[in-house]
Amino acid sequence: MQSKFTGLFEQTIKNNNCGYFRQHGVPKLFYSEYSLTEIEKLYNQILTKGYDEVYVYFNNTASTAGIINALQFIKLIK
Repeated sequence: MQSKFTGLFEQTIKNNNCGYFRQHGVPKLFYSEYSLTEIEKLYNQILTKGYDEVYVYFNNTASTAGIINALQFIKLIK
């Protein structure tokens, strides 16, 4: 059974100097891979907020999606 969750935030909200972003995969929680466009959007939102420290966790690890997305994100920050 495919679980769908559409209540994920599409924008970042800064309320302190440390950012924590946990990506679960959409539409199938823990399985779905984010597109490179979605990864770039998250990265750019994080940059514009000016955090001192940021943690990004791709929790879509029931498949290889989390590894793929983490590697895409790492390429953006290097």
